[in-house]
Amino acid sequence: MTQTIRVNYYAQLREALKRDSEDVTVALPARERDILDRLAELHPRQRDLFLASRIAVNEDYVDARDLFNDLKRVDVISPISGG
Repeated sequence: MTQTIRVNYYAQLREALKRDSEDVTVALPARERDILDRLAELHPRQRDLFLASRIAVNEDYVDARDLFNDLKRVDVISPISGG
């Protein structure tokens, strides 16, 4: 089964993709890595950034083992470096 989800981008990904969000079709059930792999497939130039990112569902980071059967919105948070 596939589902279209709203993907919101922050930090480096927002800047690199020049967009705040997009609708993406993903195969379900899916884990965090499946979703990030799908996004990297759609945006190959940002692959490394996606694979270093985390996702949040309902404003909470997910565990890599969580399996989702229904998603409406995902926030992708790229690594943030500070000094």
